[in-house]
Amino acid sequence: MCDPKINRDGQTWEVEALDYQRDAIELFKYNLQSISKRIAVHIHALNKKIAKDPRVLLNILPIGSGLTIVTKL
Repeated sequence: MCDPKINRDGQTWEVEALDYQRDAIELFKYNLQSISKRIAVHIHALNKKIAKDPRVLLNILPIGSGLTIVTKL
């Protein structure tokens, strides 16, 4: 198998992303951030709903962004 970035002399070529590729990458990053924000809002709403439920015991551990552990009473 050959690497397309290496020529016959063993020298590597500098490969730059084209403008439309850069635009696509930026759009992907923006959409990913937007999705992450929407997920965070839903997780926060779920945590509030669980906290109000008297049938469960809620623990939130400070691991990463917060790990919610729920146990049924």
